[in-house]
Amino acid sequence: MIGITTQPTNQKHHLQAQQNQSLVDEISNPTWTDQMIEDLQYGMIKSAIDDIRDGRKSKLMRQEATEWLLEDDYVHPLSFCNCCRSLGLDAELLRSMLSRLLQGRFHYESI
Repeated sequence: MIGITTQPTNQKHHLQAQQNQSLVDEISNPTWTDQMIEDLQYGMIKSAIDDIRDGRKSKLMRQEATEWLLEDDYVHPLSFCNCCRSLGLDAELLRSMLSRLLQGRFHYESI
């Protein structure tokens, strides 16, 4: 007979309970570093640009990305304008560059 070492059931359950609690604590109290927030903001901008440029994306997805990029929202923390401001990007200049890049698929009029 091969000897198999196993943890007693109560120790195994205790370890699982500790692991579960650690996961719940991490999810309910996330710690965001400045770098993580900047990475998220940069990723959101890049994702929106990719969605607009990718003809395989649905019309709704491209439209939502375009609306997010065009909205002059400084209230919501993850708006395009606030993401740009936080990253030191010029939202107006970026919109203008995107408009030229996409040649008519992205309609932007400066107000």
